Amino acid sequence: ITRLTELQATQSDRAFARRWLSVSETVWFRIKAGNYPAKDQSAVLGKLTLDLSRIEDQIIITAGDELEVLPLNHIQLGLAAVRSAFGQQRNRLVIILADTGGGKTSIAQAIQQEFPGGCASAQASEPWRSSYSSALQSIADACKLGQLPASARKAEQALLNYLKESPRLIVIDEGNYFGAASLNLVKLILNLTKSTVVILALPIFWDGLIRTARQEAQQLRNRTAARITLTEIDHDGVSMLLESILQSAWTALSKSEQRPITTALVREAKSFGLWNTIVSIASEIKLECADGEITQPIIDQAIKNVRALRN
Repeated sequence: ITRLTELQATQSDRAFARRWLSVSETVWFRIKAGNYPAKDQSAVLGKLTLDLSRIEDQIIITAGDELEVLPLNHIQLGLAAVRSAFGQQRNRLVIILADTGGGKTSIAQAIQQEFPGGCASAQASEPWRSSYSSALQSIADACKLGQLPASARKAEQALLNYLKESPRLIVIDEGNYFGAASLNLVKLILNLTKSTVVILALPIFWDGLIRTARQEAQQLRNRTAARITLTEIDHDGVSMLLESILQSAWTALSKSEQRPITTALVREAKSFGLWNTIVSIASEIKLECADGEITQPIIDQAIKNVRALRN
């Protein structure tokens, strides 16, 4: 709770809860105030622990926005899929699935950089599962549309009218929080406006959603330009990422010296954390070598440190 409060900084409870938390702003306020009424708080603490993990995953992968968005293969694949959806009459939905650390955040950043003028980034959250109004307002907030009418019908019409006049590229992260209602909203946006929609989600949760909201999912499938599941961690991408973080310390190594390092890091990434693990280990290496020579003991210690953190 202390760490989440630090990360909230000056954001309002409403904005912070809507953007990051799986509990309501009221519950979050009560927890911070120390008067949350439930006798058994383990369930809500479990939710907040996962929320904190997700926030810190994003901090790691963006590294405080110091890292550039690199032309890694999975990023290029995502961008190509988004480009393919533009201009299509019907199929303007792109679904990108990856496990935690698999590159969803970096793809979202790359999309925002490539389409800065027309991109609207939204974050799905727990209320999206059942609340149509929550999904409407979140997308309206992403489009800078302001507060929608209280009536769901009037709110829907206001959002659709806006998107008819000003079609947007709507990128929705955490799509695993979708429900039948929010799937229907995406379908409406695709049917009645020229907007393109990108959904990023965890594969296991997305597949579960398709099973529980079969009819709505089928209708979206017929409007999908591309569905991508990211699983690969490639040596070239790892080398590129290490160069961006370690800079001259990495380029000073020969290709034959780099290869065993990327092999070790690919193995670690596949066992846990994917690209997040690569960034974490590289950051540890940078701390240890301090822009000096990268040695095997430094690499071993960095891997050991990251293993200890994730365990």
